[in-house]
Amino acid sequence: MSGRYAADRVEGAIRQVLNAGGTTEEALAAGRAEGERHSTGDLLGARTELARDIARGER
Repeated sequence: MSGRYAADRVEGAIRQVLNAGGTTEEALAAGRAEGERHSTGDLLGARTELARDIARGER
């Protein structure tokens, strides 16, 4: 599986939770779970800042 696809899946999981009104912590947990499903848990670190920005409405 391509790294880009997996990264998009992680980001999508984060955005879905935040858009539904979830907390940043819930969004990060969803991103982590999605990353683990795609063996890309290391991507979560790269997406943590993005998730926080999304939660603050900056992206």
